[in-house]
Amino acid sequence: SHSQPSLARKIEVIKKMILENHLIAFHYYEEEGESQRLLEPYRLVFRDSFWYVFGYCREEGAFCFFRLDRLARLRDVGEIFLVRDMPESELADCAGEEPFYLQAVFEAGEKYHLVESYGEDSFSVLEDGSLLFEYDCTDHRTVMRWILGFGGKVEVLKPEWLREELHRQAKRMEKRYGESGERLSLRTVP
Repeated sequence: SHSQPSLARKIEVIKKMILENHLIAFHYYEEEGESQRLLEPYRLVFRDSFWYVFGYCREEGAFCFFRLDRLARLRDVGEIFLVRDMPESELADCAGEEPFYLQAVFEAGEKYHLVESYGEDSFSVLEDGSLLFEYDCTDHRTVMRWILGFGGKVEVLKPEWLREELHRQAKRMEKRYGESGERLSLRTVP
């Protein structure tokens, strides 16, 4: 990760704040925009190749996950919080998305990408040398971007809704770039 040194510092600070029940503040970047957050941190979680802090967000009034690589200016507020009762279901439910099973076939030359992202046990080699990837995922946007990064070197088999969304994205790209790579419009940038 390009942000590994920054992530390591954030993880150390957050671990300390969890152990001491200290409220943390940070600036957060997400698709909907930027915001300032106050969080009662409860756990550090690693899933879908990303680190998250899980806790009670005072702005949302709910338990939430925040990706560490999207938060900046992390600081200890200096306030101790009282630990809230947290139903175990919150850990799975508060991410806002249903987990889904991803099944995809990658070209053999993409093995190193699968290993670096999900490990060497995340796929099996098929008779023709292609790679059958199977994984339980939770963040559809991240998975969609990851899959699109492989271009035509992958075919998603399941879930069907992801296949359909990839088809829509391909149509949008074809419309923007035209068939055979011909440019339909050239934007001038100052």
